Amino acid sequence: FTIKKLVNFQRNNSPLKSMRQCHTRPIYTFNPSDKTENITLRVNEYGYRASGLNRCKNPYCPLCSKARAGERYHKLKDGLTGAMSQKMPVYFVTLTIPRDKDIKKQVSELRHRWKQLQNSFTYLKQKLGVEVYTAKALDITFNPNYRNHRYHLHIHSIIVLSHELSVDFEKLIRDKWTKSNHQKCFVHPVHGIDIQRVENTQTDKKKVSKYLSKM
Repeated sequence: FTIKKLVNFQRNNSPLKSMRQCHTRPIYTFNPSDKTENITLRVNEYGYRASGLNRCKNPYCPLCSKARAGERYHKLKDGLTGAMSQKMPVYFVTLTIPRDKDIKKQVSELRHRWKQLQNSFTYLKQKLGVEVYTAKALDITFNPNYRNHRYHLHIHSIIVLSHELSVDFEKLIRDKWTKSNHQKCFVHPVHGIDIQRVENTQTDKKKVSKYLSKM
């Protein structure tokens, strides 16, 4: 899908009036007292957008999400810079489950597994005195040509530890995520999980921050 097609789809099908009218008229037509914001085309590393037009500010809007992504990117990058300046270990973790036709069931499955993973972070704090900080994003891909395995939901996460662990952190993540395996949802402990150590370089920090800021 192109941005133009997504916007046209939104304007024709969104149940919210604010999203249907997003970026269609100048702000001052809705609020005549606000005439200071002119219509301006802004171009930067994230793409382009017009300011001065009414915005729905919905995170699922293909136009407004760009602005939100830019703000989130800078927050994440500043957080990584601060953590690494204190020699904190940082990991970029991708956690998956098998494709399925039922998106609600996949959301429920991800929530359950993430909760179990958070319980292990509580254990690290109580038993080893290690603080764990996380930021995560839900990523959804789909193939319209599939009927029974259309949706693929997975989590991208940044995990920051207060200091190095005496236990195998990668093994802990894999064991905890796959512990919830059952007959209808089996995740391979190697191929279904990707864990990368984030290095203290501008390239790594930018790459990871952009990955988690996209909507």
